[in-house]
Amino acid sequence: KDLVVSNVPWHAGAHAILTVAFACLWLVLVTVVDFCSLAVDAYAVEIVTSQSVVRLVPVFNVLSAVMRRAGLLLEMPFLAITQANLAVVGVAASLVLDFAGQWTTLDSLVAAWVACWLLLTITLFSAAADVNIKISRLPALLSAVNFGQSVDHDKWYVVANMGIEDA
Repeated sequence: KDLVVSNVPWHAGAHAILTVAFACLWLVLVTVVDFCSLAVDAYAVEIVTSQSVVRLVPVFNVLSAVMRRAGLLLEMPFLAITQANLAVVGVAASLVLDFAGQWTTLDSLVAAWVACWLLLTITLFSAAADVNIKISRLPALLSAVNFGQSVDHDKWYVVANMGIEDA
């Protein structure tokens, strides 16, 4: 039996286009979040290996600017993904409620698609939360490093600056 394209419902093409668009958006967002995570990790290594606090200030300023810019770029796509998830779950729930007792293969595919969509979104938000946790731990890491002085006003200044930037 040959596959007849005219028998395919119109929404199958819409699902394919939406899936490809979501996958591309997700890959871009994950790449940006992973870059932010690597930048924070590199700065933490810089803190631990640095011999003085003088070099840490300009590097922190660059890191802060990059994180601020990335946050601004990610804000709207994260909001769009959240709204799209609500719409997808609502449509899937209405399909399940409409076809109660008549579960078909198409319903199974839609359920699998929704589950993948939600899983990818959860992993993206989890990665973004991990970056936030790493950033919040940087001042404590810098406070714990000893640069050979019993009272280090420069280090206190940088830690206070990190706290202001974090707020």
